[in-house]
Amino acid sequence: KIYVGKKIDMQKDTLTEEFIDFLKNISTAMLAGYSIENAWMEGQKELGLLHGKNSLMYREISEMNRAVTVNMPLENVLEKFANRTGVDEIQSFAEIFNFAKRSGGDFVGIIDSTTNRLSQKYETYREIEVSLTSKKLEQKIMNGIPVFILAYLKLTSADYMEVLYGNMVGIIFMTVCLVAYGGAILLSKKIVN
Repeated sequence: KIYVGKKIDMQKDTLTEEFIDFLKNISTAMLAGYSIENAWMEGQKELGLLHGKNSLMYREISEMNRAVTVNMPLENVLEKFANRTGVDEIQSFAEIFNFAKRSGGDFVGIIDSTTNRLSQKYETYREIEVSLTSKKLEQKIMNGIPVFILAYLKLTSADYMEVLYGNMVGIIFMTVCLVAYGGAILLSKKIVN
């Protein structure tokens, strides 16, 4: 369960990074005079060059472009994609995109400023992640140390460990220690998260 959760978080991070790169591409294309649908197509080409055609976002944008070519409104396709991914940045962009498309106004400016804000937010998030990397490593090491200490004592001083596991008081004491150890691991993960 923990591994699957980490894998999903990694995919969301990758998707967010690729989506922000894609937004920069369509923002640039729109500033150059492309319509939003044509900018979306141009952004797909640029994303393919930047992240490869096997990237998560490239496949999603490709599906979105196919839907747009069969006359589905881009805002509906984007909203479905945002709800499917569950990524905050994509969902907030979809909401802003729908609002900007309905209200008119300076559509290009709205998309450009939204792209810049989302990009800054993601860069701040990445900086925090980098600064926490060393703390996460320390947490993993500290979680493993008690196991290594017990294994070392079991190998070198089996008689010493017999007192802890050879009678009922020792078993109860070590069970309480095991529960406290598990609680400490959960607490450390919660703090780091």
